[in-house]
Formats: sequence, structure tokens, C-alpha cells
Amino acid sequence: MPTGPVAGGCRGPAGDCGGGEAGPRGEGPYPPRGAAVRVSLRGDVPLRRRKIVKKSLVPTLLVLLAGGVVSVFVAAFAAAPTDTPPPDDKAPDVRFFVAAVTVAWFTFYAVLLAWYPLYQYLAFRNYDYALEGTDLVIRKGALAPREYRIPLAAITDVYVDRDGLDAALGLADVHVATARPVPSRFSHLDGVDEAGSETLRKVLLDRSRAARGESARD
Repeated sequence: MPTGPVAGGCRGPAGDCGGGEAGPRGEGPYPPRGAAVRVSLRGDVPLRRRKIVKKSLVPTLLVLLAGGVVSVFVAAFAAAPTDTPPPDDKAPDVRFFVAAVTVAWFTFYAVLLAWYPLYQYLAFRNYDYALEGTDLVIRKGALAPREYRIPLAAITDVYVDRDGLDAALGLADVHVATARPVPSRFSHLDGVDEAGSETLRKVLLDRSRAARGESARD
């Protein structure tokens, strides 16, 4: 987490911030429990750029395969001689049409190949997970980011999961189970490494237990 000013000039260790908790690396404080201050957890547990690869890999390969097949047919069509050549006055029009179709297709194909990685890059840039007051705040979305708040007291479990692609890329997913329904896209944090996933799991479980204890006292 950055050591610069946080919450109105607070910096440095937890003791300089009126009892805030030290972050996972001890570099900066989390806000005191219940304080309405947003502190991004992404600073201590960053997303890995390999997340872009993970999210883009399968769709890009599918586009590459399907588009490659279509491209072969388009190229063959453009290069194939006609059995009945058009009249001389029509030949330029036919050649122009074939050339236009070929250029249009390969331009569309190139844009299609680039679009999904670009979309995932924008989603990566906008992704955030933070503590604010008694909530876990998750922001996701590439073009129109949305935020969702999960009360820490409502969290019943936090667990780490990895599929085969995660294991190959050194990534892990952190799933948040709650006492109330949460939209599936906001019920997990993906794209952190294995060490980061364990750090997030510990922080969220600790904060959840503390929030439930405070709720019980109230």
C-alpha cells in the first residue's frame, strides 16, 4: 500500500493514524474499524497483468481459429479466376468489389482480434477492491465500471480457488461467501497471485469477524 497521505494526511505506520491497522506489508494503515475511509486493498495485493492473458486467451484463440478459416475462403475467392470473364467494361468493377470485400474482411478480423484483449485491459485498469467503513467495496467493468458493497458483517467465509489455467499462470481466485445473495460477478476477486490470495483471505476474514463482533455488541 502506498505510504503517502491517506484519509486527510495520515501516513506511515498505524500508530500515526489514530489506531489504524497496519497493512499486510506493514507499510501503511488500514482505516480504523468502522471508519468511513476508503483504502484500496489493491495497493497491498495487486492484480497481476497475467489476468488479461487469462481472460483473453480462449476467446482470442476461438476468433483466431474461426477467422482463419473464413480468411482462407476469402483469400481463395479473391484469387480464383472466373470461368466466364466479365466484359471489359465491367472488369474494373468486379476487381474493385473483390478487393473491397477482401480488405473489409481482413480489417474487421484484425479489429476483432485486438478488441477482446483491449477490453480486458480496460477492465484490468478499472478493477478495484477496497475497505470503506464496514463494507468491502468491489468495482468492476471495462467501459462502465460498477461498484458493489458487501457488508463485512455479512461475510460468512472466504476461500481460495484455482483452475488449471490459474495454476499455469500463477493466479488464484478469492471467493466471498455471504449471508445474503451477491451478484456472481461481485462475489469473487480474480487475478491475484497465490500469496496475494492468502493475504486477502486473512484480511477479509479478520475484518468480517471484527464487524460481526461489533454488531453483536451494538
